[in-house]
Amino acid sequence: MHFLHYVHREHELLILPLVHPVWKGWKLSNLDKTRHVILARALIHVVFDGWSWKALNAAAKDANIDPIMLKRDFPKGPRDLVYYFSESADKLMLEAVSYTHLRA
Repeated sequence: MHFLHYVHREHELLILPLVHPVWKGWKLSNLDKTRHVILARALIHVVFDGWSWKALNAAAKDANIDPIMLKRDFPKGPRDLVYYFSESADKLMLEAVSYTHLRA
């Protein structure tokens, strides 16, 4: 399942994954790479389970990530997952704004 992000640039429409670590050359640490994988899997479960430990644990299981690594990457659990999601969305928003020509 893909979560898509639409970016208008001049006369074309770009359709990009909502959370993609190499989009526009993002530099990610190993920790962020693992977080990205968990977030991508968690978005599938969040629809049904909300931003919960159940969704977070299911995402880690889907990605074959050890529970100890999950706790290291998201020590506050779902709260950290929401924060990371928000941070990723902000990066995408700033990138999308850079493609627009805003007029005063």
